[in-house]
Amino acid sequence: MKLHHFINVMHQSQEIVIHTYAYASINNTMTIIIAYQDLHTSYIGSDSACTSSGESSISIRTKSKCWKFEHAGLGTILCGFSGLYATGNAIRYGFHWPTLSSTKMLSSQQVIQYLTNEFAPSLKRYLHNKFLKNTVECLHTVYKDYCTDWYVIVVINKQIYIVNHDGDVEESDSNFACIGSGSETALSCLRTLETLQSPLWPYEKMEFAFEMCTKNLCDIRGPFDIICN
Repeated sequence: MKLHHFINVMHQSQEIVIHTYAYASINNTMTIIIAYQDLHTSYIGSDSACTSSGESSISIRTKSKCWKFEHAGLGTILCGFSGLYATGNAIRYGFHWPTLSSTKMLSSQQVIQYLTNEFAPSLKRYLHNKFLKNTVECLHTVYKDYCTDWYVIVVINKQIYIVNHDGDVEESDSNFACIGSGSETALSCLRTLETLQSPLWPYEKMEFAFEMCTKNLCDIRGPFDIICN
């Protein structure tokens, strides 16, 4: 855990009062989240590593970076995040997904429209209000890390989507996708297995990709949590 110190200078009755602020930055961008969709089952999985700001230390978290929940209009959603742990916990436990007027099954285009026009703007506003509102000016640059350093990967209606902090929504053009620092390694593994028409089950392919990430990247650690729907 790396401490960052900031000085805020305030003028009070012609005297200068110096306040020193310290906060610990726990980063989770150094991670790997894999979403996989086969014919009938959706999967999402993550590693357990937590790196401090500046990658000076790595710890193992028991709380998963991915989860499953029910949405009234979208059905069962698998979700995972990369970014600061505080941001991920806020998305998981505090943010309320916008409702839908219709409960009918949405097409992929309609889901993209929902994520672009409803989900992303609402999430950005929520994070802004949570981490930036009522903070002193000198801390704004720091707290912006919570609002501008995240990615969310979701599986909705057997389709994988990635949403970033800019509000951009990307629909995966294959049956798997990744976010985090281990993405290139994991995608290479999964594409190779796909090319070779591997008989492995999807969760076995994910486990293989996770293991290759740990062998090639120092910031990826097990155990690996895989959720299916």
